[in-house]
Amino acid sequence: MFMNQKMRSFVTLALLTAFLILGNGQLVAADRTSGTCGKQLTWNYKEGVLRIRGKGRMKNYDGFNKELELKPGPWRKLKIRKIVVEEGVTSIGDQAFYGFTALRRVKLPGSLVTIGKNSFEGCDHLTSIRLPRNLRRIGLRAFADCGNLRNIRISTTKLTRKKIGLNAFSGTHTKVHVKCPKRLEKRYRKWLIRQGLSMHSVWE
Repeated sequence: MFMNQKMRSFVTLALLTAFLILGNGQLVAADRTSGTCGKQLTWNYKEGVLRIRGKGRMKNYDGFNKELELKPGPWRKLKIRKIVVEEGVTSIGDQAFYGFTALRRVKLPGSLVTIGKNSFEGCDHLTSIRLPRNLRRIGLRAFADCGNLRNIRISTTKLTRKKIGLNAFSGTHTKVHVKCPKRLEKRYRKWLIRQGLSMHSVWE
């Protein structure tokens, strides 16, 4: 009996090793589904939904992958369809969700102040975004090449021309609908078109 148990353990270990080893002999770590993304922020992934909770700023991400593309956050290998950022989070880090082609929905909290550069660039299945009431800064190419981004709702009154990054909205849908506070429509239209929003955008 003891020998049989020992043999079974050995076979199990061998099979596990076979699954984890690549052809080039490198060990592959299992994709993480939770972790930290700031001093007081945590993230959790389940069934296509990424949730970020806590208080304060998200970490900025940088660097490139082997294909010399921008490298997003620690959730980069997960198939994320929806992102929920909970109240208390004050920033979306640089490159955090770069190139997430499966992403369709994003919920941002009223506490959000900053959307970092390249943070949603290339999320070409994202169809709508709401920019929350306390948002003050949108980074360079934050929503660039989101080709299906058709609806933008701007709740904030705190954006300024200098706080909207270069090409932040370039490559979004040509007939994107934008809703914002009426008294700021003329100003916001000018600033967003300057940073890549289509001249044919529809403002409400």
